[in-house]
Amino acid sequence: TIMADTTNKIIYTRKIAMKLVEMGNVPAGTMPNPSKPEFLCWIFTVTPKFERDLQAVLDENKKN
Repeated sequence: TIMADTTNKIIYTRKIAMKLVEMGNVPAGTMPNPSKPEFLCWIFTVTPKFERDLQAVLDENKKN
């Protein structure tokens, strides 16, 4: 089981997870959303590239 810690980041939003995948980030796994089990969460390993890509996706979402 992959647990949330400093080496992994859980992404709860499908749109953000798919943008990260499009940017070349491969999820380490998925799990049911703890508060909404009918939805999935995506688990990514935190790397410098992942952190840059996530920040770019979040910045882009703020503009829209």
